[in-house]
Amino acid sequence: MARIIFFCLCLGLLWAEYLPNKILVELKPTDKTIQSISMADVSPRLEKLLNNYGAVEIKKVSTAAPRGHGLLQSAASPLANYYSVEYPSSINVEMLVEILKNDPEVADAQPVFIYRIQAVPDDSDYSKQAWYFNLINAPAGWDIATGSAALKIAVIDSGVTPHSDLSLDIAGWRDFVTPSNTSPVDPNGHGTSVAGLAAAIGNDGKGITGLDWNAKILPIRVMNDAGIGDTQTIAEGIEYAADQGADVINMSLGGPSDGRDNFLKKACDYAFGCGSILVAAVGNIEGNIHADTIVYPAAYENVLSVGSVDNNGDRSSFSVKNPDVMAPGRGIYSVDKSGGHTSDSGTSFAAPLVSGLMGLLRAQDPQLKPQEAMEIVKKTSKPAGNPTEYGWGIIDVYHALTRTPYSRAGGGGKNLKVLSAPNPTQKTVNFSFPLDEPVDNVRIYIYDQRGRKVQELDYGASLLGGMYVTPEWDLLGADGKTLANGSYIYVVKATARDGSVSYGKNILSVVR
Repeated sequence: MARIIFFCLCLGLLWAEYLPNKILVELKPTDKTIQSISMADVSPRLEKLLNNYGAVEIKKVSTAAPRGHGLLQSAASPLANYYSVEYPSSINVEMLVEILKNDPEVADAQPVFIYRIQAVPDDSDYSKQAWYFNLINAPAGWDIATGSAALKIAVIDSGVTPHSDLSLDIAGWRDFVTPSNTSPVDPNGHGTSVAGLAAAIGNDGKGITGLDWNAKILPIRVMNDAGIGDTQTIAEGIEYAADQGADVINMSLGGPSDGRDNFLKKACDYAFGCGSILVAAVGNIEGNIHADTIVYPAAYENVLSVGSVDNNGDRSSFSVKNPDVMAPGRGIYSVDKSGGHTSDSGTSFAAPLVSGLMGLLRAQDPQLKPQEAMEIVKKTSKPAGNPTEYGWGIIDVYHALTRTPYSRAGGGGKNLKVLSAPNPTQKTVNFSFPLDEPVDNVRIYIYDQRGRKVQELDYGASLLGGMYVTPEWDLLGADGKTLANGSYIYVVKATARDGSVSYGKNILSVVR
């Protein structure tokens, strides 16, 4: 395994790991669609260039055809023009990559970077579940939503071993490390623990619960027995998860590829475009990763990065800085590959708590877009300290499910005081709240006691500023039927012309 030192103006010294005998090459588009190619199919110039390093095997990476899945129709595979170039022994990877990048027939070339699961050793005094669920306000959130069995959370990891606490999508299982495996395995155990935190079966009288009680786990193995994977297996796993319609993709893994891993980035962007919500561990301070290291895939724009806090809400000593949000990650109790339970620490175990929250949000609103879900989780997180260390803060399940942002000094959403009248209502209801100025849009979201969205009201730019504005609602749900008697939560979102957003929420009682 080669280690090459790179210099970065803002980060200082970085170490990136990659395979010593393999590269990925993106050729400019051609009509070739076969799985493997011979040297005769490559131009004489490229053949000579590649052969300068000895005998070489070239395989086309992906032949996936566009298909419908998730929230959107998929485009052509972003990996369709990539080829895996492998030598029987070590080569000068950096030199070959640079030469290929300057070839007119090559669109891109890169090393095959190495990634590692983001876990740290157990400790003897780890507590169990109550403290970390209380820290993120999960019990109050579960009064609103507990998830849906119609949703899939893909765990891109070391695999997942079947466990009595887990509901697995066995048919969708895929092993990119050992393709001959036909049933779920997890020789390492990391992926199994991660899966339990995201979506162990809840309220069944045994074992533990995940943050999402009901979602199915889609197990995708991309890391080997030692917890190490590479660009190609991870990217293919992400693309596969998106093609399987994964609502959420959890990646408790990472490495400092210093931004050059376009292959992995394209897979993440593809999944994001298909409607999958991507969550990744921000990384642990160990080996070649220090506190200010930028770790991928967490650093990509379309991925929500998660750091770890301890039971006091303080940033864990091992958690890399500059996350988007934080979640508990020290002494986290979950399932293990032996069929029992264990405690683990690491940003690996903070990330699946956020993935579970994403599952709850998507269960509330199946049409929720990935960017919207990311913004909700960030803006409803509780500020915990310096944003460099804590990002937007510690996730708050109840605030996210009720779309209630925390007040933030120097920015963030403003709070609206909202009322509904009459209350109890008769045939219509008016929502009253102040607006300081004309707005571009006002939306009101109505949720029942189980957290299901029953109506979304869009008032466009029709509401002007004034002491109070009072949009009216006819009490019809999205299905056109009158709502049943009971209590409902309503959330008001007002977007001003300068882009600033104000929120408010209250409870509406319908009694006839």
